[in-house]
Amino acid sequence: MAVDMASAIAGPTPSQRVWLVDSASGERLQAQANPEQLSEQVGAEYARAQIPGLSHTVRQFSNTADLVIEFDLEFRAWTPEELNTARRARRFLHAACYPRSATSDAQPSRPPRMMLVWPGTLLVTGIITGVKIKHTRFNRQSTSVGFIASITFEEFRTTRITSEDVFNDTELRLGGGA
Repeated sequence: MAVDMASAIAGPTPSQRVWLVDSASGERLQAQANPEQLSEQVGAEYARAQIPGLSHTVRQFSNTADLVIEFDLEFRAWTPEELNTARRARRFLHAACYPRSATSDAQPSRPPRMMLVWPGTLLVTGIITGVKIKHTRFNRQSTSVGFIASITFEEFRTTRITSEDVFNDTELRLGGGA
């Protein structure tokens, strides 16, 4: 059951909170509260040609590095329902870094592609390349009832985009209007 961007936007989550959507299964993880910060990094990569006797380095554009997005999601549990939600969130994030069951021996599996939906700011298809969970609160039974998940998300492009495409995109990929 592949999920497209339109389905991700129109999904059953009416709030303005950030969420991640597993593109294959449609499984969702909604932030308990919106992150306070977001880090984006993108860069142009150049090959450096070494030409003997030349007074400078010749650079030739090779490609654009994928957009890397880093943010933290915080989960706290005050009730049994919130504890179940936090535990599910932790499992969701861990599972995003493991390959799916292979459908055949000939077809290798990979971790699922995700859609990061940040209303008014981002709508990007990519992969979670790292999750670091820092447990911050424990109850009297030593159960973790609060954690911060630091997430590294990398855009996963399958088509070429140009400088003009990025600059003129006011709706989906980098949302937020003109």
